[in-house]
Amino acid sequence: MPVIVPFEATGVHRLAVQRVLVNALDYSPSAALSHLDKQARQPDFFGFVALEDTRVLGMGFGCQALPGQWWFDRLLERVQPDEPAVQNAWCLVELGVLTPYQGQRIGGALHDRLLTTQPHANVLLSAYQHNTRARRMYERRGWQYLLKDVQFVPGATPAVIMHQTLKK
Repeated sequence: MPVIVPFEATGVHRLAVQRVLVNALDYSPSAALSHLDKQARQPDFFGFVALEDTRVLGMGFGCQALPGQWWFDRLLERVQPDEPAVQNAWCLVELGVLTPYQGQRIGGALHDRLLTTQPHANVLLSAYQHNTRARRMYERRGWQYLLKDVQFVPGATPAVIMHQTLKK
C-alpha cells in the first residue's frame, strides 16, 4: 500500500496533483492548476497524496465550506440555511487516483486520512450521479445523501451531494 503524506499546493507534489486531476477527474492541465490554486487559498485547506516511492498515485484535498464559495452557495440555494449538515462543515473538494491504480483501495485510504484529520463536525462532497463506484465507496464509509439529481449549472452532468457527521 502506498504511503499517505500531506501536500501543499505550491510544494513538490504540485505537478503530480495536477496529473491526477487531469487523468482521473478530466480537468484540462491549466484548469487543474487554477482549481488547485483557488482551493488552496480557502480556509482550512489541506490535502494528502498517496506515494509509491516518489510517484504520486492519488490525491485528495478540501477546505472549509463557507458562504461566498461557488459550490457552497449552489448548495445553500437548495437546502435550508439551518440544515445541520452544512453547519461547521468541511468540503472534500477532490479525491482521485490515477487510472492504472484505481480499485486498489488507495482512494479509500486517502479518504480516511482526510476525514480523520479535518477539524469540523460535518463533511460534504459532491459526486457525479452516474459514478456508482465512488458513491458505493462513500456509502460504505457512512456518507448519507443530502440531495440527488443536482445540476449545478443548466445542462451539466447530474450530481449527488452527500454529507457525514463526524464523531469528534
